[in-house]
Amino acid sequence: MAEAIAKFRGDSVTLAATIAFATVRSKPPWANRVTVQAPSATLELITVGFGPKIEKLYIFDESLARGSRYQDFTKALTDRDTGTDSGTTLNAFQTLDRLYIGLKRRSRGLAVDVAGTNGAGTAAMVGEYFPAPGTVTDLTITDGTFTTLTLAQDGLVTWTVPTGAWPLITLREAVKGLADDIGTDVPETEPLRWLRLRVDANLTDTAISVDEITALLNTDVVGPGEDAEGFDVVRIASGNYPANAFPIGDEVGGIELVSASITSAAAVNWFNVQGR
Repeated sequence: MAEAIAKFRGDSVTLAATIAFATVRSKPPWANRVTVQAPSATLELITVGFGPKIEKLYIFDESLARGSRYQDFTKALTDRDTGTDSGTTLNAFQTLDRLYIGLKRRSRGLAVDVAGTNGAGTAAMVGEYFPAPGTVTDLTITDGTFTTLTLAQDGLVTWTVPTGAWPLITLREAVKGLADDIGTDVPETEPLRWLRLRVDANLTDTAISVDEITALLNTDVVGPGEDAEGFDVVRIASGNYPANAFPIGDEVGGIELVSASITSAAAVNWFNVQGR
């Protein structure tokens, strides 16, 4: 069966020896194939990683009226649209507010595209996950958006991947009995692995906003069966070779590129390819 390209988009990614915000690209929601090519006079292996898709992303705003405290920002923060109609403003984010992120697979962190940077206050970010319904446990996070306060720049928010229980549960099950449990206000979701981000002091800057959040792959194998989710990577060679093409399913949310010595740009092209 012949194939037709229905849609495409090109990216340029500057390679680095270690992962950084600039080496991560989120997948356009419509893409089902990606090609990667790194023309270089130096022959070098490049690691290409595929991060999990963020299935659901909610902001819990404690100040809102009952019935509207959980707001769905999944599309706005994962659609590769950084225009004025995308993203969300976080300048009113308070210590009782929460950002909930649901994934089918474990992740070691997030790439956060900060549009309106935080320039006031002393807030730091706190990360947590749900090892059981109604139970929340701290993640020891490294906040790459932090300078002297969180969300002050684009960056990676990373943590050690939990090796114990991190079950697939609904958001209602996750928050059951916690302060954020306000009964039927909690959205009914499919079972996911939930993360929760909050701040330890109120955000006081009036211009803080985030355009995009992309989940990073899990680099650790943490257990048998469905939890053996590490090392979702392939290795390709740089040089004047044809582009490497990879079919990608709906479970992929982004791509990560790392090279030990090449610092030139790699061409990343996204396609929606349809049979006809």
